[in-house]
Amino acid sequence: MTAIKAGAPIDEAKKLLAVKRVTSNKGKKTPGVDGVLWKGARAKWRAACGLRRRGYIKNGFTFLGQTFRKHGRKLHITPSKEGVLALVRKVGTIIRKHVSASMPIMIKKLNQTLRGWANYHRHVVSSEAFSRIDTYVFEQLWRMLRKRHPRKSKKWLFKKYWTASGKKHIFALLTKTKKDPKRVYQVIRTCSIGIKRHIKIKAAANPYSPEFARYFWQRRNNKESKLLPALSAREFRAMFA
Repeated sequence: MTAIKAGAPIDEAKKLLAVKRVTSNKGKKTPGVDGVLWKGARAKWRAACGLRRRGYIKNGFTFLGQTFRKHGRKLHITPSKEGVLALVRKVGTIIRKHVSASMPIMIKKLNQTLRGWANYHRHVVSSEAFSRIDTYVFEQLWRMLRKRHPRKSKKWLFKKYWTASGKKHIFALLTKTKKDPKRVYQVIRTCSIGIKRHIKIKAAANPYSPEFARYFWQRRNNKESKLLPALSAREFRAMFA
């Protein structure tokens, strides 16, 4: 059953050859990682039909919401397209649900979602994805406000919702509370969180050596000791030149 037929498609031939090699080597009587042992022609044929192509690292593969792809000698890790689309759908759902609700509640929900996602991806190549998310949030908020205030002009909307924080391009709302008569709620921009790279542990550092006790204490208790400051690509390359 595992013999390759003449004229068989190349993909099918590769699958049959892979199953033949596995079932003919020294470990043919040992189950694989999945705990399955291929015995008999029918089991081998099912195994060949169930094989799926694994993405080569130059083509890229997705793992835990991030895409790993090698360009030349450099490995680029970016937020996966599926993860970005999932966030876009979630943000759109939150804004649509709160069209007529209290604005501070919507801002809190948005900030929780955006901050959590951005903090997860801030250590990889995420600047382009962050920019796309910020643009989408702006467009959705503007669309929601046009529905919420259909008779107001663009200048009125901009003055009320984009000037309260004193910073440009930040959606903010000035409200009154019992504790604070002038409370500002603002939607965070993922680009403002910034990109920070992890600092690798020193190769010579030994966690059981008293000499490096202070070094590991700082890494455990000080976040900044594990992260590089936000740098441009040129500045980052210059550090290790």
